[in-house]
Amino acid sequence: MPRKKLTLKEKKLLKGVVEGMSLKDAALSAGYSDKNPSQSAGQALKCIEDKDPDLFVRNGLDDDAFLQQHVIPAMRAEQTQLATFEGRFSDERKVEAWTARMNAIGLIARMKGMIKEKESGSNLGVKVVIINGANRPERVEVSSDAS
Repeated sequence: MPRKKLTLKEKKLLKGVVEGMSLKDAALSAGYSDKNPSQSAGQALKCIEDKDPDLFVRNGLDDDAFLQQHVIPAMRAEQTQLATFEGRFSDERKVEAWTARMNAIGLIARMKGMIKEKESGSNLGVKVVIINGANRPERVEVSSDAS
């Protein structure tokens, strides 16, 4: 069965993801709606996989390869910390790259459904009600005199 071709939007989405953009940013850059771009991107990736089920596997992006080549190394990331004294390089040491590690942990947590993405228009629990004065009934003064 011949593979269905990817749309221009789908190609742009994949390009953005490969370049390191978040799903949200890649979706917006590709021209998807700004209403729920992360959800649109997820649906588009599923559609891409449905069109060509072996696409990700052929390119080393199956689940196992993705974890082994990208996520696990990020969870073990280190960086070199350099020190200078009086303007001259004096020392270096390896330290944990906590930003990369926490991003990888967050990715795994989101993939496993442990963290839900916050919608951009989320309700903060405050409701404002504006009542148009023209729609109010007229006030009637009631006298307290019972004579």
